[in-house]
Amino acid sequence: MQKTSRATKIIIRWIPAIMVMTVIFWASSQPNYSFDEMQLVDIIIKKGGHFAGYFLLFLGFQRGFGKGFKWGLFLSILMTVVYAITDEYHQLFVHGRSGQVSDILIDTAGALLALICYKRHSLLRRWVHFE
Repeated sequence: MQKTSRATKIIIRWIPAIMVMTVIFWASSQPNYSFDEMQLVDIIIKKGGHFAGYFLLFLGFQRGFGKGFKWGLFLSILMTVVYAITDEYHQLFVHGRSGQVSDILIDTAGALLALICYKRHSLLRRWVHFE
């Protein structure tokens, strides 16, 4: 059986983060659709999507850095928040969308909850690192 190169292993580790970033970018590129007659449902779906997407993005970044990287948790949070900021900036250029500081805060909350869950639950750490 052929050995997998170190570079290939690193690329494979980053695939989940790249996939989540792609989905977030795609969703942010869509015009703003709303369910006017169901405002509460609209808010729950959109804000819940923000929260869940950035929860998963943090885990993807953590997977990319690997469990042995000393600065992995800090950089995963930092990169998630920076991506949230750039995502809101990107939405300024999408018809019917606007950048919202509140969305950045929701995104950050999702990442922070992912950090807490990652630190407290060994099952989640094993899942993130495929152990």
